[in-house]
Amino acid sequence: MWTTNRTTKAAALILAALTCTGFTAGCRQKSSEAPIPTEQIVSQESISTYVEISGVQYDENTESVTVRDIGIADLEKMLALLPQLHQVTLEGMIPEISQLRMLKAQYPEISLIFPVSFGEKTYTTDAKILDLSNTDVTPEALDSYLPLFDNLKELSL
Repeated sequence: MWTTNRTTKAAALILAALTCTGFTAGCRQKSSEAPIPTEQIVSQESISTYVEISGVQYDENTESVTVRDIGIADLEKMLALLPQLHQVTLEGMIPEISQLRMLKAQYPEISLIFPVSFGEKTYTTDAKILDLSNTDVTPEALDSYLPLFDNLKELSL
């Protein structure tokens, strides 16, 4: 749901309407038409647009966010509705890896950061180096998780 902070705009419109309809002292009505707000009255910088996801409002210019226990539907909504988003850190319960890979394919410019365990070792997907030597890791696990490591520069097996 999109909501807009209209406080400044509404105040400017009310003031303009009162001024031109004779409700303020010294009003000189020049025209019978209602005034049209201009950039002088309403500054675009004063209007903030928010996106509501799971009861939390995010500014549409949000670039990075940390969320806890988010479901795949809300995560997908977040990625679609926050155009400036470039990083999402997932904590707690996270969606299935297949769902995260699907979202990563749709939004390759957004880093999805969450913990991944390979045997006894745990790394976050923003790691640059993975040392999996002496770790029991399957090729399937590597195939599933490695594409989500955006910053990976070195892998030791």
